[in-house]
Amino acid sequence: MNEMMQMPKYMEFAVQYAALLLCISIHESAHALSAHLLGDDTAKNQGRISLNPLAHIDIFGTVIFPLMAFFMHIPVIGWAKPVMVNEINLRDAKRDDILISAAGPVSNLFAAFLLFSLLPVMSGLSESVPVIFAFYRFTLLINIYLAFFNLIPIPPLDGSGIVRGFLTDKMTEKYDLLRGYMGFILIYVLMLSGVFRFIFELTDSFLLSLRFATGL
Repeated sequence: MNEMMQMPKYMEFAVQYAALLLCISIHESAHALSAHLLGDDTAKNQGRISLNPLAHIDIFGTVIFPLMAFFMHIPVIGWAKPVMVNEINLRDAKRDDILISAAGPVSNLFAAFLLFSLLPVMSGLSESVPVIFAFYRFTLLINIYLAFFNLIPIPPLDGSGIVRGFLTDKMTEKYDLLRGYMGFILIYVLMLSGVFRFIFELTDSFLLSLRFATGL
């Protein structure tokens, strides 16, 4: 979109990063809130039901990884520190783990839906206040992107928590071997492969098509 073509690179990163922090905060708050509603107050007591990014920052996922992504010319994406859940407090550990894991991506898709409903209003800012529109656009895009990114079934992403809830105890033990550095290595390989950029550009093209189709 034209509003980004005249924006300096450092400003583009700042806008994308601010949008990422907001989207991550929505995502992690949803995890914490769902855990609270299902009986575990561990995350709530840690202040994780909050839109304040400082409550969720992970040094690698929220700081280093987005910087790496930007300098590698792929979408600024990342993750926050995991929401702690004490399964003892849950009513049904397997079922509730699936629900808590799914709450993050669902919250991002819901936020994207609300933002998309504002498109007729926000489109008018694309030329008059390009920075505001760029922030709006990236928040919309990253919410969608973050939802699908987190559904990848690789630890520590939410997709792994969803898949894990359907596995037998024996299969779970093997699946948990992906936790730790192996999961991060697989994510890094996906980043280098161009999968992330493809998904982001596909989403952006789809939204751009909708914008033109509606005459906005």
